[in-house]
Amino acid sequence: MSKLWSFAALAAGAVVTGVALTGGAERPAVEPEAAPLVATGEARAYHAARVYADPAAAPVEDAWLVVRDGKVLEVVDDAAALPPFIEVVELGDEVLFPGLVAADSTVTGVQGQGDHALGAHRKAIDSYDPWRDWSAALRRGVTTVYLSPARSRLIGGVGAVVKTAGDAPVLRDGADLRVNLTPAAYNPPTFFRPPVPPTSESPLLPAEVQPASSRAGALMVLREQAAAARKMGDGFDAHLGALAAYLEGKGTLRVAADSEGELRGALEIARAWGLPLLIEGGLEASEVLRSDAAASLLFRVPLFERLGDRGLAWTGPAPDALRGLGQRTVAVCAGEGRWYWLLEAAAAAVGLGLEDGAARAAISASAADALGAGDRVGRLQPGFDADFVVLNDDPLAPGASVRRVYVDGELAWNGDRAAKADGGVVVRAGTVWTGDGAPLTGGAEVLLRDGKVVAVGRSVPRPDGARVVDAGSGAHLTPGYIDARGSLGVGNRVDDSALLGLLGAGSRWKPDWSSVARAGVTTMVVAPNSYSRTGTRAQAVKTAATTPGEAYLAGSDLVYFDVRGGDHANRAADLRGVLEGGKRYAEQWKKHRAEYAKWQEESGKKGGDERAAREAELRKRLAQGAAAKQEAEKEEEVVEEAAEEEVVEKEVDPINGLWEATIEHEMLPEPIEVFMRMHHEGTRLIVMLSSPMDPSGSEEEIEGTYEDGRIHVEIPTEMGTVMIDGEIDSPDHMVINVVLEGMISIEFEAVRTEVEEEGAAFEMPKKRKKKDDGPAEPKKDWRNEGLRALYEGRAVALVAADRADEIRTAVELFSEYGLPIQLLGAADGPEVVELLREKGVGVVVSSDLIWSEDGAEFVPAARFHELGLNTAFRSDSSNGARFLPQALALATRYGLGPDQALHGLTAGAADLLGIEDRVGRLRPGLDADLIIHSGPPFDLRSRVLQVFVNGREVPQE
Repeated sequence: MSKLWSFAALAAGAVVTGVALTGGAERPAVEPEAAPLVATGEARAYHAARVYADPAAAPVEDAWLVVRDGKVLEVVDDAAALPPFIEVVELGDEVLFPGLVAADSTVTGVQGQGDHALGAHRKAIDSYDPWRDWSAALRRGVTTVYLSPARSRLIGGVGAVVKTAGDAPVLRDGADLRVNLTPAAYNPPTFFRPPVPPTSESPLLPAEVQPASSRAGALMVLREQAAAARKMGDGFDAHLGALAAYLEGKGTLRVAADSEGELRGALEIARAWGLPLLIEGGLEASEVLRSDAAASLLFRVPLFERLGDRGLAWTGPAPDALRGLGQRTVAVCAGEGRWYWLLEAAAAAVGLGLEDGAARAAISASAADALGAGDRVGRLQPGFDADFVVLNDDPLAPGASVRRVYVDGELAWNGDRAAKADGGVVVRAGTVWTGDGAPLTGGAEVLLRDGKVVAVGRSVPRPDGARVVDAGSGAHLTPGYIDARGSLGVGNRVDDSALLGLLGAGSRWKPDWSSVARAGVTTMVVAPNSYSRTGTRAQAVKTAATTPGEAYLAGSDLVYFDVRGGDHANRAADLRGVLEGGKRYAEQWKKHRAEYAKWQEESGKKGGDERAAREAELRKRLAQGAAAKQEAEKEEEVVEEAAEEEVVEKEVDPINGLWEATIEHEMLPEPIEVFMRMHHEGTRLIVMLSSPMDPSGSEEEIEGTYEDGRIHVEIPTEMGTVMIDGEIDSPDHMVINVVLEGMISIEFEAVRTEVEEEGAAFEMPKKRKKKDDGPAEPKKDWRNEGLRALYEGRAVALVAADRADEIRTAVELFSEYGLPIQLLGAADGPEVVELLREKGVGVVVSSDLIWSEDGAEFVPAARFHELGLNTAFRSDSSNGARFLPQALALATRYGLGPDQALHGLTAGAADLLGIEDRVGRLRPGLDADLIIHSGPPFDLRSRVLQVFVNGREVPQE
């Protein structure tokens, strides 16, 4: 068999309609990281709406951050002050802020720190992994991190400060000495070090109880430790020697303390040891630190990731816990939640009384000062490291998110790329038209993710890594427009079996389609110019799609009929005959479904009984074979006992045997049957793969692995590597997932139909296994497939009728047969408006939007609106559909209200065509089709700025 013939057919669907996956991919826009590397001595300027050179002060508006050799040169607000010929990176409305400094983290110090409760000799830098993945921190804007020594010991050791990127990541390998006065350090494990070997001079002694068991005991031990260290000096005790050196060097003392008693104890120890103090935690700091005590504060802001039971004794900080702390250094970090939630911690600190400037500095400049790295990071001032983040808003704003991160002047993390991978985009504008009711004004947002609208409102969630597109206060957002009938890609007639929806596959890269999409028409019902007597089936097609799976709205067909002209009586009789014929055809399929369901129920029970009988017989044979072997070696009574035991314990191998599967997918013209004879020896798996539908009739041997009920196979093909993973979820049943290079993913079931007997030869059947497939399907009549879809509730009829008698005939006959109907044209519709209202029939108006009557221009769609009828619009053209919005803008000058025009191109069209569960509105769960207008839609002064189809931005010309 040609290598993976069955699965290669799936890949062919991905390139239907001539889309080349290798050559037709969208070229990304030039981004800052694509700029040439800066040579030594060359400078680069980053232009943004605001630059926070000093995070505690107001930003510099419309400014340039100038960087050279990884350092900040200056911040200027006048282009004339820039060095000549300097390269400029334009960042638009974004904000530049110093890289965030995490003054505490749980990266180290949580485990693996040893049992010593007194460990001044312990160093956090010893636990530093230079190859650590910092992407989670970088995507939050964190460029500098504190590494902690042991967190739950009385004297934990010496901390360190490192960067999350760059060629020289270690800023300080001895940042501070960490002491813990909270109950977390109480009752450490006993310390036991047995002598090797034990002797009478060095006997086994009881384990040593380590301090501390209370705050009083902890403070007493700390007083004693300083005296002992100074007395011992560089003696052979590693802890006391390190402590003596630290006291001599006058480094920072970092004390974890929350309660008032712990805080006062920290102040006393700092004075006694003569060291500058950094308090970590400080839950009750406002009660102690309002005095002139010289202490910096690292406040742990409670941010709850999960709501566990904290006990009745737990209390949060006072509402004004950070108010009135004077000019002391105040840094903040996240408590309870993730340590890199610094933007959130700073915003929450404002709610606790910290001023805005101090809150910004608390996660940048002040945090760097507290760590002793304030001369390198935390500010964007001349000589500082060029560590900065690009934000979509001010750092304390609710919607602030990180777009990019630079360390030492080089791009370290790109949020735009992360957003593309995650599929998350937040679009913000001054006005949002959802398609239902009045618009949201005064600023609103829409979240698009995974091709769907996720949220709409004044402020929507910000998923991690989501990109923010701010169109400005004057912009308007609307749902994507719907053309109720166009002819892009088709001629006058098409074959009845043609699936017109596949025309949209690869439309994203086709110039004629993308020009329509860029105009805002994101969905078009593609149909030929003339219709079949029995109805022409069509689908609503996306104008900027990629794969066939997203090219059209499957399961919601439109069937076009034409009853215009000719003798009224003959037309009526002919239409009735067509509907009767379609009804008989649909009833054949209805009968077949009932018979097939009955057969499935009966054969399922029968098949289960037969399989159980086969397995029982096989187990019996296996047991008998084992018994015969034992009989030749043992006495008769022993043989009987062993055989009985073997009957109970012998198990049939769960994988070896013949497996059969049927692969179905929308990209395949028909289901594919596959045979897989599998055999494993240990973890090595051999699969003989064939298909009775393979024209070559050959078979393919492939190799993989089997372990714990799971198989894994990788097969290289011309279209990429195929990954096959299967899991046995019940006896003789396997769920298999096939992925082709991340482009196609298919899941199907396989059933074992033959169990390989022990010792049997491993052979592949050459011929197709004959089996009972149940009642045969009726012969497919493509001329009546549209009518069948109507009778099965999968379609809506669109009937071209203009005269009153034509309209009445079509509406009455379709209603008689219980079929949904909408009208095309309906020039005389106002004459039979009562019938149309009664039957709930809408009108897709003529592509001639403006008519003349008695020397005056009017818009028929406006009249239908006045009569209470739903309307939609059509272009009746190929890529001329791109002018449909502009034509409607002109029609608003002749009596059509802009709101009516918008409704007829969005929600009204979706309701009329029966596709309201997918498009037409900005509503959670619907397709992420959206237009950004520079001003009000259908204002001739406005223009389309951006268009999203299925959540992806349509490429500009």
